[in-house]
Amino acid sequence: MKQTRNPLRVPQAHLGFFSKPITISKSHVLKKYNLKEDKDAIKKIYKNHESFLEDFRNIGIKIPKTTGEIISLGKNKYTLYITQSRFSKERLAGEIVKNGSRENALMVLEKIIIDASKYLNSSLSKTRGFHPTLRNYAFSEEDEAYLIDTFPPYTTQEETKKMMIAASPNIITKLGLKYSDHLANYFTKEYYDGTEMISGIIKTAIRMKPNLRNDLEELTLNIVDKNIPSLKKQIKKTLENPKQSLLWKIAHKIY
Repeated sequence: MKQTRNPLRVPQAHLGFFSKPITISKSHVLKKYNLKEDKDAIKKIYKNHESFLEDFRNIGIKIPKTTGEIISLGKNKYTLYITQSRFSKERLAGEIVKNGSRENALMVLEKIIIDASKYLNSSLSKTRGFHPTLRNYAFSEEDEAYLIDTFPPYTTQEETKKMMIAASPNIITKLGLKYSDHLANYFTKEYYDGTEMISGIIKTAIRMKPNLRNDLEELTLNIVDKNIPSLKKQIKKTLENPKQSLLWKIAHKIY
């Protein structure tokens, strides 16, 4: 567990909600988090993040090399930085779906939904949340799926809400999440409810590739029928209207 007062400063690669990933080399990115916690609190977050990595790798979900660091901010306040292996923009799941072939779009959807089914069929679904949305995945040159977003390290829904409030990037978002249970629940329900989780994945893919709606829906229902059949009826019903609500679009634009 490293501590330093002088983190590397380099240009931003792309934006995130909890962090603004920074390219520090051709092979790594640095993710800074908007946390200002005392030493005991940041140690707890650090340990939870480490166990999150181990838990998800143990159920067969690939995560690139990811290293957490506790960073001193001075005046007995600390934050968390994460260094992670970098993927090119072209290998991000959303970019593959939007700009790739039919076969590649279906490949991305299949592998992410299979990861979601691994989680939903495991004991982790009782103790941790999971957010396997397209923007949280990247693919190797060999088309292996990697979860690249490991923060917050979801535990219970209530603890996740607290973490989101603590790490919010600005006062408006912080206050909105803190004082609106509806907004906070809207953000976090998808991390814990299997139907919402799978529906979010497929609806995002359809929004990105509307001409493939029938193919994407058929693939999704086949995977669900094979791996999590108890959800098939509910997911099929949600696909009767695959459009995402305005609130969903606004929420996922900023998060």
